[in-house]
Amino acid sequence: MSEARYDPVADFYATAFNAVDDPAAAALLDLTEARAGLRILDLACGHGRITRELSRRGADVTGADISAAMIGKALEAERADPLGVRYLQADVCSPQWHASLETPAFDVVTCHFGLSDIDDLDGALAGADALLRPGGRFVFAFLHPCFPGAPGVSASWAP
Repeated sequence: MSEARYDPVADFYATAFNAVDDPAAAALLDLTEARAGLRILDLACGHGRITRELSRRGADVTGADISAAMIGKALEAERADPLGVRYLQADVCSPQWHASLETPAFDVVTCHFGLSDIDDLDGALAGADALLRPGGRFVFAFLHPCFPGAPGVSASWAP
C-alpha cells in the first residue's frame, strides 16, 4: 500500500488529539452505546483515540485505517496500555477487504471525522453496510465544510 495522506501528520495527531471530551466525540461515543458483548468496527480509526475509549467502555473493538503511520501510533498506544483492541491497516473502501472479514461481524460501525477524507465514500459506506449485523448501526461524526481540515490532507473540499 502506498503512503496514505495521513502518514505525514501521524505524530501531530497522536500528540494533539487524545482527549475524547469534545462534543462530537462525546455524542458519537454515547450513540454507540458501547458495552460488554458489543462488537464495534471503527473505520478510519487513526491513532485509535475513539477506538480505545470504546474498548474502555467494554466493547470488543477493531480499528481500521489506511494509514500505516496512524495504525503504528495506535499499536504503540495498545502496547503501552493493553485494552485488547485489534488494529488493521486496510483500505476500508476495498471490496476485497470487506470479503476478508467475517460478515456480518459487527453490531456497530463508527467513523469519527473520517468520512470527509475518504475518496471512495460509496465504497466505504457499502463496506460498513456489509459488515453490520442485521439491525446494526452506523454511527458517525462529520466535519462541517466550513472547517476544511489540515492543508494537503482533506480530500473532499478545497480550502
